[in-house]
Formats: sequence, structure tokens, C-alpha cells
Amino acid sequence: MRLRHAAFVIALFCASWAAEQARAQDWVYRVQPGDTLWNLCIQYTAVKGCWKELGVYNDIRDDRGIQPGTDIRIPVAWLLEIPLVGKVLNVQGAVTYQLQPGSNPLPLAAGQDIALGSLLVSREGSAAIQLGNHSQILLRPNSVLRIDTMSVGESAGQTSTLRLDSGEVEVEVKPESRSRFEVHTPSAIAAVRGTQYRVVSLREEDSTRGEVLAGLVAVEAGSRLDVPAGFGVKAKAGEPLGQPRKLLDPPRFTQARIDAPLPLTVRWDNDPQAVSWQVDVYAGGENGELLDSLRSNQPRLDLESLDEGCYRLVARAIDGEGFNGLEQELPLCVLPPPPVEEEPFDYRIVLPWLATLALILIL
Repeated sequence: MRLRHAAFVIALFCASWAAEQARAQDWVYRVQPGDTLWNLCIQYTAVKGCWKELGVYNDIRDDRGIQPGTDIRIPVAWLLEIPLVGKVLNVQGAVTYQLQPGSNPLPLAAGQDIALGSLLVSREGSAAIQLGNHSQILLRPNSVLRIDTMSVGESAGQTSTLRLDSGEVEVEVKPESRSRFEVHTPSAIAAVRGTQYRVVSLREEDSTRGEVLAGLVAVEAGSRLDVPAGFGVKAKAGEPLGQPRKLLDPPRFTQARIDAPLPLTVRWDNDPQAVSWQVDVYAGGENGELLDSLRSNQPRLDLESLDEGCYRLVARAIDGEGFNGLEQELPLCVLPPPPVEEEPFDYRIVLPWLATLALILIL
């Protein structure tokens, strides 16, 4: 994912996880001219008395006076068909999905369609997913994510909501779109319109950490503050929102690229503020899958087990509060080992023995 420069808003607040679940798994329809609740119910649901219930659910009293661009939330359980809202770009390692709560987990595969309401669980694996036309996410290892809402109505942009129960997700929303994208965690909500950022849900701490790679952030949690690109913020349940913290600069590699056989060592300049570094190994190409995430306590990384081929290394420094810094990329190609050179045969060792053998045969 590339850095994109655009403004977005991230609202963080401490709230009940159970209360958020009450509005989970809604399909969002963005009203077009001429739409009514009656027509929407006929087209998308088979629920008796739907148009009345839908009006109450969305706090709409005048069925025929709905303004174009209004979001209408329809519970997934009412729909004739569960909408497909995304496609899996690539998968690495063990990642599973469930279509409905209680259903059997199934392996996630590249090229697979993602349905609204799907629950994604990564263990040692990762997955890149395209959502709608304007958003892409990377689900990192040891994460639990549900696709809660997705809207239609392209003329007015799309609305998407993800629920990150635990783990980490990276989000990229195209800045030229008018789409709204939200990531909910047990302790925070991140709402964006075009940018790239990371959200980490730390269940053991009941906290959320956000790291902004591009864009301007307005943080609200009883008060409001602006967080520019290159800063992070942490929200913890029951505590005041922390002040924005400057993210560490991207590591500076000592080489522009590496083309060498294994074993090899990747080095970068030391940062005295960093306690460690993370290096992600991606398959070659812009959309290559995440193959591994490696940690180092020194400004270097020894690589000994990669297959021959080309990769992208993406490194970032980590400070003492756990915030991950800005990223730097290094192209790397692992070459075949050099051929083993055979030493020339020394005939001076053999000739005396041949001469002695010949003399014996003559005698």
C-alpha cells in the first residue's frame, strides 16, 4: 500500500462492546432519487411489514420524503441475499472465515468473494482484501475482524464499517473517493475519508493504538485535537485520550537495493529513540502477499532462509511506547549461490607413482 495524502477524521471514544454489537451487520443503502422504504423492502427483503420496521430502525417518519444521499441501514438477516462486498487479493498462511456466527470456519483463499457479515480470523497468516471500489485492507497475523456494514449508491460514495476485535489492520482508502470507512474496536472508532493508517486493538490492555501515515486527524474523546500525518494516538477504556505522539522516522537503509545470495545481512542507520525494528517481507510486486514479519533489536537483520527470487522489505522503527513509525521500503533479490570452482588437478602428484608402477611392470 502506498502513502496517500488526504485529510480524514478519526474519532476515538470508550464505549461498551455489547452496545456496539446491537447495530452490527447492517447493509447500508444510500438513497437515490425516487426511492421509498416500500420499494427498498420489495426489492431487497421478504420481511412482512418491512417498510414500517425499517422506518423505526432508521428513525424515518416520512417514507416518501427521504432525501437522496440518506443512508438506510437494513439488517443482514432481513435480506433476500447476503451482499458480496469484497474480494481476497492474496492470502499467506492460516486465515479462516465464517459467513455467520456459529458456522464452521473455512480456509480463506485468494480470489474468493467476501460477504457482508463475514468473520475473518488470522493466526500466523495474513490477507489482503479489496472492499468496494475504493478501499483495501491488510489483515495482519493474530487478528479477528468482522465486515459489519457496506453501502451501495456509488454516486454518493460508499460507507464501510469493520469491527476489529483484536489484532492489527492496515487500511488504505483512495483520497479521490467520497467513501467513508470506519474501523471499530472495543475502545475506539477510526473514521476516514481517503488516507492510509494502521489500527491496533490490544484486548489485554483494553486499548486501541492508531498510527497515521498520511492525512490530518481530528481526535474526539470528550475534547478535540488535531493530529497531523506522522503522529499516533492511543485510547484506553476509562482513561483520558492520550496526546498525539510523533512517530519515528523511516529507517534509512545503507543500500538502495540488495542483489546477493544467502546468507546476507540488511543494515540501516541506528535511531537512538527506537527500542526495536519490524521488517515485513513481501513477495515481489506492488501487491505481493505478506510472507513474514521479523523483529530485530539491532539496526540489522540477518536473512538465511528465503527462497531464490525478489522481495520487498518494509521496515519501521518501534519506540518505547509501542508506536510503530513511518515505513521505508528496500527491494531485495536473492540470487543463486555462486558455482563451486573445482581446483585444477595436480599431475605432479600422480606422475611419480605412474613412473614407479611402470618400472615394476618392466621388471
